[in-house]
Amino acid sequence: MSARRLSREQARRFMLAKQGLWGPRRFRGERGVAEYVRSAGSVQFDPIDVCGRSAEIALNSRVEGFTKPMLADALYQRRELIDYFDKNLCIMPVEDWPCFERVRAAHRAWERSHAEIEGVRGRVRELIEERGPLCSADLDMPQKVSWYWSDTRLSRAALEHMYFTGELAVHHKHGGVKYYDLAERLIPREILLRPDPYPDEQEHLKWRALRRIGAVGLMWERASDAWLCMEGFKGPERAGIRRAMRGGQADTAGGGGHTRAAIPARRGRAAAGGVRAGGGRPRGAARAPGLHALGPAADCCAVRL
Repeated sequence: MSARRLSREQARRFMLAKQGLWGPRRFRGERGVAEYVRSAGSVQFDPIDVCGRSAEIALNSRVEGFTKPMLADALYQRRELIDYFDKNLCIMPVEDWPCFERVRAAHRAWERSHAEIEGVRGRVRELIEERGPLCSADLDMPQKVSWYWSDTRLSRAALEHMYFTGELAVHHKHGGVKYYDLAERLIPREILLRPDPYPDEQEHLKWRALRRIGAVGLMWERASDAWLCMEGFKGPERAGIRRAMRGGQADTAGGGGHTRAAIPARRGRAAAGGVRAGGGRPRGAARAPGLHALGPAADCCAVRL
């Protein structure tokens, strides 16, 4: 692990460069959509559309020539990307599917209204096998059951549970409505059957943490919404990430007197091309307030600089 010294301006530029917002556009057109998502690890998707959905806004600012159909094409035509949960509902590269097997297994083991859902799951699968992609309105299951946000129809809960467990995947969306199909029809068999590359819990958390940090470039080490949906990632686990950094997976960067951050060892330097690290504060200058952050993956996590 190497140590670098960054001023606040250098840290800001580094983060902008990592996001593709500093200097010439690195991501362009249809290819740039998947390239940016792979660079970020995942991009949060919020279906609320005021001036564009969250993923579309993120891509529009980073991918030269971006249009909404480009994202839909990458998701539902070429299927290079997939909808699933990372930090909330996200869009991620389809090749990351095996890394979230423990999430799917947890949903298979327990779910709200589990008995009611299991009672109709076989029938839902039969209908999709026979008729192709379906949404909740296509299923005559009006019974109300307890669900995560509020009580909902059994048809919706069953489809979403089967999506959470990996039995179904999103075939396409019509506005905000999801149409589901069998996962084996949508995800390449080689990816679908690939084993979890991080069966050890600590290795999985380390991978997810470095991935989250890598999406931003610099990120707080302390408790943060940046670590949403990472069960068990508490203080001791964050200390384990520091040990991983000492193992050479990330560089540290200090600045402003007390700033400590980590930069992904392989991707960080290239991403921040043109952002020089070095120097300190001028003689006699006031010491800047401290920043304690980790540096490489959540697409819009803020670090105050």
